[in-house]
Amino acid sequence: MPLYDVDCPKCGLVEDMYVPLKDHRSATCGSCESKVKVLIRPVLTAGPLPSKPLKLGGADITLTSSSQLREYKKKNPKAMFLNKNDKVWKDHYDEVRNKVEASAKKRGFRDRQAEKEYKKKQKGLKQPTIKKSSKVA
Repeated sequence: MPLYDVDCPKCGLVEDMYVPLKDHRSATCGSCESKVKVLIRPVLTAGPLPSKPLKLGGADITLTSSSQLREYKKKNPKAMFLNKNDKVWKDHYDEVRNKVEASAKKRGFRDRQAEKEYKKKQKGLKQPTIKKSSKVA
């Protein structure tokens, strides 16, 4: 059902209104009967869609419908769907980062970045080994 927000420039009324596509140009206000402007806004979708699937990277699962998401939540009641702005995620991220930094310091590095640079440098210093053929001509 095409339900749109409409704005009346004369009386200032803004409301939801059923407006068939063919009547967009002739829709009138319910209060003052003047022409209204039909506002076309982005549609909010709840849940994954085939065109925009929800990918659970850690579990290697792709959900393409709301029913699949409901089923996944039913089977995994402790699963949490977070974004990077959630406090729970930020707290977890900070805790893990602190553990990684402490671990790098324990191994004698200034921080994790210094350890990564050291390993990269060591990898570049390794000489490739050349296998000698055992066949004699």
